[in-house]
Amino acid sequence: MEAGYDLVCVTAMERRFETARLLNLENLGFPISRVIATQSVQSDISPKAAALRELAPVAFVDDFLPYMRGISKNIHAALVLREPNGSPNEGSGLDHVDSQHADLADFARWWLNEK
Repeated sequence: MEAGYDLVCVTAMERRFETARLLNLENLGFPISRVIATQSVQSDISPKAAALRELAPVAFVDDFLPYMRGISKNIHAALVLREPNGSPNEGSGLDHVDSQHADLADFARWWLNEK
């Protein structure tokens, strides 16, 4: 919010956990404005895609490459890397990612310097 952005968490979990996720993120110091829960469904398109279409964010940051499927090209897709062993964050799906980062803080620093 300091930099003029609202931080919204779009999470692939049941809606009944939205409030708990919001409280957890606030307790960790994230300036979250709201949480949107989607179902975690196996599909060719991210379960987060519909919420992202509605939000129309400038950037989407996630640590799970399959959740980048079906995200609008108008949204900057940033992937937070995971440990290399057993990570789903490899392969041809990386072609649809605009940037890669060590963690959310790394993305935020990069974003603010790039924009």
